[in-house]
Amino acid sequence: MPSSGLSPQAELGRYLFNDVRLSREGNRSCALCHAPDLGWTNRFSRTPDIHGQATALNTPALLNVADYDLFMQATPGLTALATTIAVPLFSHAPEEMGMTPDLIKERLTDSQSLYAPLFAAAFPADEIAAQNETTTPDYSVDNVIAALVAYVSTSVRRTRLITGFGRAISLHYRFLSNVGWRCSSQNVLLAVSAMVVRC
Repeated sequence: MPSSGLSPQAELGRYLFNDVRLSREGNRSCALCHAPDLGWTNRFSRTPDIHGQATALNTPALLNVADYDLFMQATPGLTALATTIAVPLFSHAPEEMGMTPDLIKERLTDSQSLYAPLFAAAFPADEIAAQNETTTPDYSVDNVIAALVAYVSTSVRRTRLITGFGRAISLHYRFLSNVGWRCSSQNVLLAVSAMVVRC
């Protein structure tokens, strides 16, 4: 387990999420529009494309994204997080990240010293490839997206608590989380704000 407390896939996703190599121009990472310190969103009134031009896009927050069943109001058919992540990564109208599958493989292969061990830990079947100097790990789009999904799905304290990393979470928050789960399971509106639980 990485020292961050994340699973190996989520740890790889954390690196990818913050890496400008995932944009064609090398001028942005996923974190530009989904900044963890801003609630997984940004301060843009309109999201800029990779050329810096304002678009009609309004970036959705990724807070609690693991619980979503609809990801983009303008595209109601996007009901899977993996499919949704591919949209900004490969979109060309507007160009958000402007990537192609071949360019992703090329960039990650060029960064083998960083990414080979991370991919080997995240996808153990690729470990043999990482140990063989003539073979690279599987830098496939599917693996990249799986790692990004793993990372953004851990974006809230409640998710970390549920997945067993509650030791780093205060007793007070654990209490609120337990109250919240009881309220949620009864389909009663739950609002946790400023240490207040309303059920």
